[in-house]
Amino acid sequence: MITDKNKFILYVVYKNQENEWRGFCCPYDVSCVAETKEKTFIKLKKMVSLYQEGLKKYNYPKHLSIKELSNKEDKKIFELVKKEIIKRISKDLFYRGTKRENIQQDLSYEPIYC
Repeated sequence: MITDKNKFILYVVYKNQENEWRGFCCPYDVSCVAETKEKTFIKLKKMVSLYQEGLKKYNYPKHLSIKELSNKEDKKIFELVKKEIIKRISKDLFYRGTKRENIQQDLSYEPIYC
């Protein structure tokens, strides 16, 4: 059982096939649609916060703490984002290794737009 909220939450906002701004997050499979990219992101963060409150209330049940994405389009976008994240982390770790910097530092990245 997870005893604390997830330390890493991936928020993704993109324009879907209906030309709407859609957002989702991993690992919770929380999603929403709004008029703009910014509104979608704000709405998604609020929804995730509420979801986490519920998880905490019930002691982070495993079946709700890590959920597979249910929307097919979200799954496709996630695969694209996942590849980009791996590429960026690999590049960063290589760079840090050649510069002999501490790899344990927090990694921060520019947003990925789809």
